Amino acid sequence: MTWHADGGPPSRYLLAGLPFFAVAVAGGLETAFASAGPVRVALLILTWVAVWWSAFVAFVYAVLPDLRYEYMPQIRDGNAVHLWLELGRVLRPDIQTALPSFYGHELATIPLAIFWTGIAILLGAVGWVAKGRRAALSTSRL
Repeated sequence: MTWHADGGPPSRYLLAGLPFFAVAVAGGLETAFASAGPVRVALLILTWVAVWWSAFVAFVYAVLPDLRYEYMPQIRDGNAVHLWLELGRVLRPDIQTALPSFYGHELATIPLAIFWTGIAILLGAVGWVAKGRRAALSTSRL
C-alpha cells in the first residue's frame, strides 16, 4: 500500500510549511474583515465554506482512517479514490469528476487542470486589481 493523498506529500513534510500556511490564513482573514460591502460578505462566505469542508473531510478521515491508504495500480486502472467514494455518499454530484487526476489516465485530466489553473490565475488577477483600487481610494481620500 502507498499513501498518495491525491498527489500531496505525507503529513511529515507538510509540518515544516504549517507556519507559512497559518500566516497566509491570517492574512486572508484580515483582508476579508477589512473589505467592505458585498466583497466582505462573499469572502466570509467562501471562508466558512472552506472551514466546514476541511472539518468535514477531517471528520471522514477520523471515522474511516483506512481511506488514507490505497493501491496505486487500482487507481491507475480507473478505480475511484476511496475518499471521493465516501464523500459521494453525502454530496452530489460526484466531486471527483470536477478535479484532475494525478494518477489516472482520463481524457478530462488535462482540460480540468487547465480550467483550475485558469481559475487560480483569475482569482489572483482579481486580487491584484482589488489591491490597486484600494490603494487608489486610500490615496485619494488623503
